Amino acid sequence: MYHKFATPREQYDWAQRFFQEANYRRAYKEFKKFIKRYPKDELAPEAQYHLAVSLQQMRKYFDAFLAYQKVIEKYPLNERLTDIVEQQYVLAEIFMKQRQYGEAKEILEKTILNAPYSKVADVAQYNLAIALFKTKNYAEARAEVEKMAEKYSFSPFADDAVFYMGLCDYKISSQVDDYDAGLVRKAVDSLEYFRRSYPTNELVPQAESLLNKLYHVQAKRLYDTGRFYQKQRKYSAALKYYEDVVQNYGQTSWAQLARPLVEKLRAQQRPK
Repeated sequence: MYHKFATPREQYDWAQRFFQEANYRRAYKEFKKFIKRYPKDELAPEAQYHLAVSLQQMRKYFDAFLAYQKVIEKYPLNERLTDIVEQQYVLAEIFMKQRQYGEAKEILEKTILNAPYSKVADVAQYNLAIALFKTKNYAEARAEVEKMAEKYSFSPFADDAVFYMGLCDYKISSQVDDYDAGLVRKAVDSLEYFRRSYPTNELVPQAESLLNKLYHVQAKRLYDTGRFYQKQRKYSAALKYYEDVVQNYGQTSWAQLARPLVEKLRAQQRPK
């Protein structure tokens, strides 16, 4: 049944009737009609907002995000900014749980841009980094999580953010085919900083596990270099590398291999 109304208020109230009855499909259609007919009316921002809520209730989550964003972009002076940002974050969480990280990323970026100091801004920034991490964009994730730790240091997620800085550095160092001492050192420094700064955090055991793997990589590199010099009969240089393994990576299996070689080479260097 088609209804034609004399005023924008009558059209708006008609749409609100369906919204209040939780008939969101019909409410969406009626609010859409209102916006098309009266885009500059004082009620247009509210109509656009309720259109977005209707889409959200219909579980058309990405369409709802776009509709919320239109409220901000078309009606920047509206009074719904706080509500909109919080609902956009809710939508991002839905996509995070569904492992649809591309959609979550797009929504979170807008959420932060719309209100960088809202009450959900810190967790939005954190989850943006996690979404990037989940899609293996480790360098981008690292930049975002560092931003989160610095900009929202008051956040309960700040210490976890520092852990993810180290984890991203670890992943970046692991992606390089050839050993890169600088990347490995950066990962070690990041994870050691986290462990030292937040010793009671529940992620510390995971950080320690990653550090042990990195220590193993560093020790192996030193041991292999020592073996190279030993085969070249450059025993003083070989001894230096073996000693480094024993002194700085004593907990690794490479230290166990290096110890007898240290003793052997030291014995060779003693005056007869």
